Amino acid sequence: MVKDAAFRAENEYRIVHELQVHEMGQLRFRQKQTLMSRHLPLIFPPPNYATQSQLLPIMEVMVGPSRHKEISRVSVETFLRQKGYPAVPVTMSNIPFQLT
Repeated sequence: MVKDAAFRAENEYRIVHELQVHEMGQLRFRQKQTLMSRHLPLIFPPPNYATQSQLLPIMEVMVGPSRHKEISRVSVETFLRQKGYPAVPVTMSNIPFQLT
C-alpha cells in the first residue's frame, strides 16, 4: 500500500491507523530536510492487552537508504538496547540513497 517495490524482499510489517478526530492534539511534527513529517505516538501493547512480555517480537531492524547509514545503524542499536532489546540484528539496506 505504501511500500516501494524495491523494498519487497525486506518482508516488513507496517501498521496502518486511521487518525481519529480526538487524536489530532496528540500528533507530533518534525521538520526534515525535504519535508515536514507527522506521526501519532502509539502505545505497544495496547493498555488493556494481557501479555507476558512488554517487548514486541522484533526479529531485525533494517536501516533504509540515508546519507549517514552507519551513524543511523549505531543509533538504532543503542535505542534498541535502551528499550530492552539487546540482541536484535540491525542491518543496512543496499538500496542507494537518493535525495530528490
